[in-house]
Amino acid sequence: MGLPHNLQREQILPSERAWAYRMKLEAMSHQGRKLRDSVSGSAASVGEADGVSDRTVQRWIRLTYLIPELLQLVDEGKLKHEQGVRLSYDTEDEQRDFYKRKKICLEKGLSVIGMQDGSKPKPVFYQVSLPQGIWQRYFKPETKIREVESVIEQALEAWFAKGGGGIG
Repeated sequence: MGLPHNLQREQILPSERAWAYRMKLEAMSHQGRKLRDSVSGSAASVGEADGVSDRTVQRWIRLTYLIPELLQLVDEGKLKHEQGVRLSYDTEDEQRDFYKRKKICLEKGLSVIGMQDGSKPKPVFYQVSLPQGIWQRYFKPETKIREVESVIEQALEAWFAKGGGGIG
C-alpha cells in the first residue's frame, strides 16, 4: 500500500511526506507485527510500496522529530532536508538555540559558517587589512611587513590590556 493519493502529488510539503510516512509506519507496527519485524523492516515495507529505500523512509520520518519552527523552515526551503535530519537528533533546547541563530541570520540576510550543514556555528576568522596609507604614516618605507604586523599586534595587546575600546 502506497501513500494516500493526495500525498503522491509532486508538490507535497516535506512535513506532509514525513508525517505520512511516520503515520503509515506506526499503523503497520500496530497490525500485529512481531518485534523482530523492526522499524527498519517496516520502513522497508513502506519504502517498497512507494519505490524508496528503507533509509529514505527513516530519514523522512526523522523530520517529524524537529521542533515545528525548524520543520517549517524545511517546508519553506530555508533549511535543507539533510540539515533537518541532522538537527532532528539534537535535543529540543539545542534545536531552539539553532532556530534562534538561523532566524537572526535569515532576518539580516546573513549566512553563518557552519549553519549551512545544520551544525552549530563555528568561530569565524576574519582577515583584516589596514590601508597602506594609514600604516605608512607610522612606519618608514623600508620597514618589513612582518615588523609592521608585529608592532600592530603589540599595540593591540597593550590597548586591550588597558581595557581600551570595549570591543569584543
